[in-house]
Amino acid sequence: MTPPGCTMVSEYNASTKTSTGQTLGFPDYEVQKHSCSVLKGRWDSERYCAEIRKKRAPWEVMFNNRFSEFYFHKCDELEPMVLADVEEIVRSMKKHAQAFWERTHWVTMDVEADDKSAAAELNLAMAFDTAAAEPKEARACSLLSEPGIWTVPDKACPWIWQDPRVTELGGPKCLSLETQLGDLDAVEPARMQWATVSVDEEWL
Repeated sequence: MTPPGCTMVSEYNASTKTSTGQTLGFPDYEVQKHSCSVLKGRWDSERYCAEIRKKRAPWEVMFNNRFSEFYFHKCDELEPMVLADVEEIVRSMKKHAQAFWERTHWVTMDVEADDKSAAAELNLAMAFDTAAAEPKEARACSLLSEPGIWTVPDKACPWIWQDPRVTELGGPKCLSLETQLGDLDAVEPARMQWATVSVDEEWL
């Protein structure tokens, strides 16, 4: 995939454009409307469900690998009520981990393909609405800058699948969704709320 801000993801033959008003640090591009039909053609509910219904769902991995310590504060200097706020926020993160993950791995679905597709789209929308409505304001506003406090990006971050038709035309075989997902999260770690970074400098 080309870097965010470019006008074409040529490898996948899906046009994108810069997304205005995106939360700082998150992918700031979105799919062009005329490319939606292209991406719907790649949608496969069976492959998608197989990927997200593993023994360890990707959002569970994201939560378990999250930042679990403060970088800009000291626990012994925070008031008990502030620490209680943090605990409540983390509980909310765990409860709505799937919605956080779906928001940063937004797939263009063909909801008319089958019942699973329609249900997946509905569940995704409901989950995100619930997560976005959860109160996440801490008494110490500076805590919201901690990498361990997840952020709901203002705009969804598209996950553009490789086109299987490339193989039919003699091109390289498409990578599995698992591999595509791993590569995507490595290049754009904000999608995993920075849980995939190996060194602090990647998010600082």
